[in-house]
Amino acid sequence: MPMKSGWQNEYIANTEIKELAARLDQNDYDTCVEEIEQLAKNKDWSIRQELAIILNDHINDHSIEILKKLACDHSYIVQVEAIDTLQSIADPDVEKIIRQCMNSFHPLVRGYAYRYLCFNCDDEKELIKEFNTIEEKNTWARIFLYIGMAQIGDSDKLLKLTRMYRRCYYLNQCAIVNGLADIYSDLSKASRTVVKQFVALHYVEERPQSVDYAFNQLARKCRMQKK
Repeated sequence: MPMKSGWQNEYIANTEIKELAARLDQNDYDTCVEEIEQLAKNKDWSIRQELAIILNDHINDHSIEILKKLACDHSYIVQVEAIDTLQSIADPDVEKIIRQCMNSFHPLVRGYAYRYLCFNCDDEKELIKEFNTIEEKNTWARIFLYIGMAQIGDSDKLLKLTRMYRRCYYLNQCAIVNGLADIYSDLSKASRTVVKQFVALHYVEERPQSVDYAFNQLARKCRMQKK
């Protein structure tokens, strides 16, 4: 049998992902176990990334084990998607893996690891104390660190987020605004007031379209949740 070229292998793998997603949507997980395990080892990082994404709607003991492996993948993009999918899973074994991800060379992986740990925190004061010892140099990862800490009650980090906004370039501004929108409903009344003041301060400013869209989403959330 002749060997397939690179683009042929990619086409086959992408087709397999699409077919797998369709079968999973039909609640046919058990018949897909072997294929899922094969795709998790696919040489193409984008296939492993797509697998981590589609497993988000099919969380069970087996898929969690697959996602734990993908969270340790050699591709940081695959790691990020796996950590993101695992965010709703509060499990000691998962937490152990995510904590290892805090030492990643890549700021995206560190940022998502910070977010996971804050989202699944049992002792807010202890985690805030631990995270206050982190000297995160990368701006994007630091934004995710501060968003997570603000979510679990660190009002100082919330203020730092609002103050660093103007100094950031537009992608990091998007990260700040989207992050504030994500955690807004979890904030205390006093912290929500800080966010509302931030929105009022910057509302009339000109900004890139991507930032403007995120900013308007946050403004709407502030108006909808007045209590």
